Amino acid sequence: MKYNKSEIMKRAWEIARNVKSVKQGFDKPDLSHGLEWAWKEAKDTVRKNDVQQKGFTYKRYIEKLDIAESKGLNHGRAWVATEYHIETKGVNPAYEGEYICYVYAA
Repeated sequence: MKYNKSEIMKRAWEIARNVKSVKQGFDKPDLSHGLEWAWKEAKDTVRKNDVQQKGFTYKRYIEKLDIAESKGLNHGRAWVATEYHIETKGVNPAYEGEYICYVYAA
């Protein structure tokens, strides 16, 4: 990945000056905070551009843990499906009491 370090530094100082103006009694720009956020913005922008250029769309869906593991799917942490998850997350009612997880698909 290529980054324009000059632009990142400009953005870092801009953020640092804004942080200085917000913090009371702080008379120096907070460059470390500015750099952290400027790099985060740059990485997010590059990642977003890569995804758009390659035509990727990332999706996640809820699946039973045993199915995700048996199929070798890329999944996150598991939890027990409750009535709350069925009502708020749209989990299949048949999964109540079962271990479920998010499965991440490209």
